[in-house]
Amino acid sequence: MAQWRRILPLLVVGCAFLFVFENCSQNKFKSASVQMGSFASVSDAGIIAVPTPSGLQDVVAVPTDTATNITPASLAIDQSTADCPEAHSIGWKCLVTSIHTIEGLDYKVALRWNRPAQTARGTMIMAVGGSGLGESREDAQSKQMMDELDQLDQMRTIEINFVDAPSAAPPWGGYFKYAGGYYSAGAALTSAVKFIFEKQINRGGFVNYLGGSNAGTVAAYAMAHFGMDRYFDRVVFQMGPFLPSLTSACNPTTASSFSINTYDQQVQVATLINTWTFGDAGKSVCQHSTPDRISSLENGKKVYPKTHIHTIIGADEPTRGFGPWIVASNLEWFNGVTGKSKMRITREGMAHNNSYVDMRRFLRLGPNENIEANQFTIGPN
Repeated sequence: MAQWRRILPLLVVGCAFLFVFENCSQNKFKSASVQMGSFASVSDAGIIAVPTPSGLQDVVAVPTDTATNITPASLAIDQSTADCPEAHSIGWKCLVTSIHTIEGLDYKVALRWNRPAQTARGTMIMAVGGSGLGESREDAQSKQMMDELDQLDQMRTIEINFVDAPSAAPPWGGYFKYAGGYYSAGAALTSAVKFIFEKQINRGGFVNYLGGSNAGTVAAYAMAHFGMDRYFDRVVFQMGPFLPSLTSACNPTTASSFSINTYDQQVQVATLINTWTFGDAGKSVCQHSTPDRISSLENGKKVYPKTHIHTIIGADEPTRGFGPWIVASNLEWFNGVTGKSKMRITREGMAHNNSYVDMRRFLRLGPNENIEANQFTIGPN
């Protein structure tokens, strides 16, 4: 803990728990390209290996549920909402609104969704990492994944974008507008999802969530501390969640201690988490008087009986991402939760970025469709 505290005042410039659909711009954080397609399995001692699939149906059940009728309220918001102006979102609806959280704070949120006036089997709600600010359809691979969920799987996608400018925690705005750490961010995400349900923007027989890096950790916090799991049949997390216990992370003797990172990685992670929490990189989360406001799981709910859980971690995260701490911290979170089912994938050839084939094959599943294996390592896409 002493070493962690000594490095806290140091500032670094990094790409930092990036948007779920964006790779870091620094070369040392880039991983092999991840494409839609089939993959091979790789055996690893102590880890379950899966047979090499010839296609998607070899891994998951073919969806059998059908599109549901559109309620009048759901159709009404489609009809009253403006079309998105961007070329990458032709045929989508765009709505900017304000939400009010349990803390009494207001956030500006931009929602974007497809399949207006169409039925859907289900809905995928997603947010991006970092500060929750960014449009994932600007990325060609994520756009392809959403289009396939739409055209092949009859799934509606709803994107949540927190658009507030930096204020209390510069250069971070979004759900860190007021700083406040994962408590404030989790409250904001919960309020945004609640708004979606109240307005019946979600459509179909089930709702799945996608969040990468911080968007997974913020969602995990909201599930543990605000009961956000009640909205989701399935959650798919990339590059996280992490930091289930601040107490554990600040203890240099634990397997998931901040101190297992290299010095430079510790500086980078400390700068980010301290800024998101206090708006000041020089203050230490390890001296926070209320660990519950920072920890994504500690002293929160750990059992989610109606929600399937998937987490996908890059095998190269320790060397080309944010260090071994994220991998160990994610495993601590995974081992600490119980869901309707749960699965953890270690994806070879991937650092702090995305496996689009994994995301789609999980997000397309209804609540009664499942994959049997719990943990395994698989090769690059």
